[in-house]
Amino acid sequence: MKGQKIVPLIMLALIFILLASFSFSCAPVEEEEASSKIVTITDSAGRTVEIPQPLERIVVLSSDHAVALKCIGVSPNEVVGISKYIADDEPILPEISKKPQVGSSFEPNLEKIVELKPQVVFTYVKWPDPEKLERKLPDEIKVVRLDLYNPETMEREIKLLGRIFGKEKEAEEYAEFWFSKIRAIEEKVKDLKEEERVRVYYEHGSKPYHTCSQGSGYHQLIEMVGGINIARGLVGGYPEVDPEWVIQQNPDVIVRDLYKHSGFGNPDLQPLQEATESLKERPGFGEIKAVKEGRVYTFAHSLWGGAFKNIGACFLAKVFYPELFKDLDLEEYLREHLEKYLGVEYEKVKGAFIYPELK
Repeated sequence: MKGQKIVPLIMLALIFILLASFSFSCAPVEEEEASSKIVTITDSAGRTVEIPQPLERIVVLSSDHAVALKCIGVSPNEVVGISKYIADDEPILPEISKKPQVGSSFEPNLEKIVELKPQVVFTYVKWPDPEKLERKLPDEIKVVRLDLYNPETMEREIKLLGRIFGKEKEAEEYAEFWFSKIRAIEEKVKDLKEEERVRVYYEHGSKPYHTCSQGSGYHQLIEMVGGINIARGLVGGYPEVDPEWVIQQNPDVIVRDLYKHSGFGNPDLQPLQEATESLKERPGFGEIKAVKEGRVYTFAHSLWGGAFKNIGACFLAKVFYPELFKDLDLEEYLREHLEKYLGVEYEKVKGAFIYPELK
């Protein structure tokens, strides 16, 4: 009888030992799986990229990416390297503007990037060429290509950043804010007849007679706010045009983008004024309707390009249709963007954004 009682006890003890050993053997596996979690995304270049998690070390090659990352709440501590252009944006990106520089989004310094040991590098879809970046980097450094300046893809890209960094809620909120005014503007201009729409000539400030056509973010912006881009039928995203062609087209409005002038923290209107006046004084331009009626404007690039195209859309709406948008409060919208999402004081970073200034 005693032997019969001992056998079940031994069997129970063996079962307990087996269960305990199984439990201990599983624990490290679960921990390894958690620590090696991967988020798989498709970036705007159509590439499948596996993003390691947690994501704690990144290099950012453009201010457009840096602004979007900050606006969805990504910690500046995660940024280990920046482009030289981000360093120039100290007024709105003070937390990262002094980080180690790794060249530019066109000519990155691969040696410096590798030295910083990032998990991911964020850059544009077209720039730099893959031969200058991912094809020369170690496999463990991932490259994510997003534009974050193109209105047609902006919402998807903001939300994709949210997924990459586990900031889905913040990205959803920021995307809604970014498009709120644009959607309101589109609603107001959607019923304008063709003959009621202003015809617009855009010029890249650093390249006279270089304009924009379909496929560029500037073209999208002009058309989104109800304008007709006179160059929309030309070949290439940024074609060069002849001066006589501009005169013959006789646009209602001319918009010049002063690429090297940032309005943030720079109250100097003179460069914008000089750019406007020099364009009006070109041979033959005095016959253009926009010049005759005083509708030639020069924008600071910071509010016309990149991640601030939502603000640029508001400025354009007031330039194109001043009566229709007389109640649109530009200052309040810009203030909210800067203070709520970028965490900088509007009064400290406001500057000269457009000439002539809007009433």
